[in-house]
Amino acid sequence: VTVTAVFSLIPHKIDVGAVENGSVAASVANAVAGTEVTLDIAPASGYELATLTVTADGGTAVSVTGTSIRQTFTMPALNVAVSATFSAIDYNVNVGTFANGSVEASPATATVGTPVTLTASPESGYEFGTLTVTDADGTTVPVSGTGESRTFTMPASNVTVDATFNAIYNIAKETFVNGSISSKATAVAGTNVILWIRPNSGYQLATLTVTDAGGTPVPVTVKLAEAGTFTFTMPENNVTVSATFSAIDYNVNVGTFANGSIAANAIAAFGTEVTLTVTSDSGYWLSALSVRAENGSFVGLNVKGNDITFTMPANNVTVNATFSASLPAASGEYKYIKTYRKNGVRLDSVTFGLWPQRIKAFGVVVNENETETHGAFTYCKGNDGQWYVKSKDGSTNSYQWFKVEPIYWSVLTKDYNGTGKKLLFADNILTTCVYYDYVTAYDCHRTIDGKEVGSSNYEHSRVRAFLNGLSYQKKANRNSAQTTCVDFLGKGFLQSAFTSEQASMILATTVDNSARSTNPDANARLWDHGANKNACDPTSDKVFLLSVREVTTKAYGFNEQYNAIGEESGRWTNMTDFAKSSDFFKVYYGASESGYGAWLRSPSYAAYGEDGSGGARFIDNRGWVEGSAVDKKNGVIPALWVE
Repeated sequence: VTVTAVFSLIPHKIDVGAVENGSVAASVANAVAGTEVTLDIAPASGYELATLTVTADGGTAVSVTGTSIRQTFTMPALNVAVSATFSAIDYNVNVGTFANGSVEASPATATVGTPVTLTASPESGYEFGTLTVTDADGTTVPVSGTGESRTFTMPASNVTVDATFNAIYNIAKETFVNGSISSKATAVAGTNVILWIRPNSGYQLATLTVTDAGGTPVPVTVKLAEAGTFTFTMPENNVTVSATFSAIDYNVNVGTFANGSIAANAIAAFGTEVTLTVTSDSGYWLSALSVRAENGSFVGLNVKGNDITFTMPANNVTVNATFSASLPAASGEYKYIKTYRKNGVRLDSVTFGLWPQRIKAFGVVVNENETETHGAFTYCKGNDGQWYVKSKDGSTNSYQWFKVEPIYWSVLTKDYNGTGKKLLFADNILTTCVYYDYVTAYDCHRTIDGKEVGSSNYEHSRVRAFLNGLSYQKKANRNSAQTTCVDFLGKGFLQSAFTSEQASMILATTVDNSARSTNPDANARLWDHGANKNACDPTSDKVFLLSVREVTTKAYGFNEQYNAIGEESGRWTNMTDFAKSSDFFKVYYGASESGYGAWLRSPSYAAYGEDGSGGARFIDNRGWVEGSAVDKKNGVIPALWVE
């Protein structure tokens, strides 16, 4: 027999392992020894081949030759394993040189997907304008962020950064009278600038000009007349905004009246004095006169000789008058009811009690032999049928007669402290009084019922004694003996302003004098974290002063902010002539502007002089709650509650 055999080479396996950020593909999956095998290499975008190895079984390295995208090797007589790694490519962030500023990139080189921060630094007088980033193909790379710091994500390419910087020009404003203008302080040439015009109440914009540094006018256009906004385009220059405001002319509407007439100018500018010339028919006299603004508020009247004047408000007004053939009753029981708004809350105003208020009108003669006694006052009858009280005018150091008139009260609430009773608050400062008689840089202490009592203690204050007709303990000075003052005993405000029947209608109430009452209603911890070492025990009073908490209670018609001013504060008020005749304490807001104030019952959290805060709180004539030494003569606005 003949045996014949044929032997062939055994094919061996080519195993390509898993790789990241790219791929490797072999030209065949199996090959016999001596065969040339090709490996195709494909890096992911932004990556490049780092290493490539071919290892035979047993760990013997197989030689590989070629480029970064294709390599070859000769197949050994063994299985082989192919492995590869890819690394991210570092690309450059190319930042140019720019006029009027610079841009810094961090980092300066980055791999694909890395966030890059660009920080712009304008030179003085310039601001950052535009910024663009483009890749190697000229494609724009998205940039995010605002201001002078921006970011972008590095693409698989070198990038180029471009930026612009714009010149900044100033917008100056002159000092305006009776109005204000607001806008941004600087702008870039070619941009739109908005001017917000805000005339004061009773005034309107008269002229408005914008000029550049060379004096050339810049065109101004109205954007929205109702909102008082104007616009102009910023030139390549600094500009100055100038404006004037003029008082608005309002109508003085005078009706036709029976048995008399009143003459006045038909129009008057806000803030000007308007004179009313009154002419009564024979046998008649002017028994009632009022000037009411369109917003419902009454305008205060002044008597100057035979003329009656008022200051024109920022509103049209209507003059109403009544001419009577007989004199009015002396009881003061004629009715005068009004409603108006404080801080958006509608309040009722009622009359209750009598008090000297306005200076006697010209021509009225007072008979000092026809008298009545009312508490501390001696009433004398005038030839107009009304009662008058004589009092010394501190400003002129002479005696003046003041007409006894109904007291007007605002009804702050019809459910005081949940009792269903009405809380009344006088519409005007009726008189003045010191909180306590004496104070120095250190508190003037008294010993009452074995306890030390400071000068800002409301329970033992002079002003509380005055309101309720009580006695109190006082000292003439810090080192003097303690005595009992009976100046107001049985003849305080309560006994002087009301008849015994009226006084019986006023209900004694437990008045809160705690530390909580000395802080605003909306912020119990505003002063000294809510503590107040000068707070005292509750008192039982018929007449009292309001506290800081009560005059910041929104439900009562007051602004919640203690530092709100003007009529919107709800605390704005006037002094009667009788109160003004006293040497009241003047509050200074500036070098020449002064006002007055009215006490609250709340003591300051520190004694006067220890921290400059003042001994007790008061409302100034703007409506602001502040502090004062307790021996200052501030105004008194009584409060009380009735069935």
